[in-house]
Amino acid sequence: MPATKTLCPLELGSRTVLCEFTQKRVKNVNIRVKPDGSVAVSYPAGLSLSFARRCAVQKAGFILRSLEKLPRPQGAGGRLFYHGSALEIRAFFSETPTFSLENGVLRLGHPFPEDPEKTRAAAEKALCGIARRELTGHCLNAYPLFGGAFPFPELRFKKMTSRWGSCSPQKNSVTLNLKLISVPPECAEYVVCHEFAHFLQPNHSPAFYAELARRIPDWKERKKLLNQSAAGL
Repeated sequence: MPATKTLCPLELGSRTVLCEFTQKRVKNVNIRVKPDGSVAVSYPAGLSLSFARRCAVQKAGFILRSLEKLPRPQGAGGRLFYHGSALEIRAFFSETPTFSLENGVLRLGHPFPEDPEKTRAAAEKALCGIARRELTGHCLNAYPLFGGAFPFPELRFKKMTSRWGSCSPQKNSVTLNLKLISVPPECAEYVVCHEFAHFLQPNHSPAFYAELARRIPDWKERKKLLNQSAAGL
């Protein structure tokens, strides 16, 4: 008889766990938490899926303790950071992707919460959305500091490897690195003002730094903090 497999989300205390139930030739209901964080439940052919689900719920303590012993899903790229601190990811099952971020904890709902790579990808996508919103806010806050000396630029966002931002006065656009979400907000504010100052002075002359200092007098301290934070990412 071919094995019958069914994916089912289980409510185990305050956590939703996606389990794979397999009906096959076994004598008992067996539960195994795999190294990748997936949960496999096998049960005899003569039993119903609902009975196997109840057995798994009764073993909630064992499943949750086993999952807690596994490394938290961070993916191959290491930890994720938000505002200069390592971000804690708490994934749960949800057919529709959803997230919330509070006190350094990203609560992430997606269809495969026990898959580390998919959780990592979902977390990065959520952070990119948060970064766009926050960086747009920094730009809106910084623009009045320049007294309307240039039209509000078109904002572009992308991940960059060697620059925190770039400015194109000819195209009236500013491009900001989405990774700025990883460093303290005052560092992101510095980068925004740095790029805006290039609308007034296109190079890094003393006149440029004079314009920058008029908007954020402590720009040197912010730049130093940015370099320190970037080194720890």
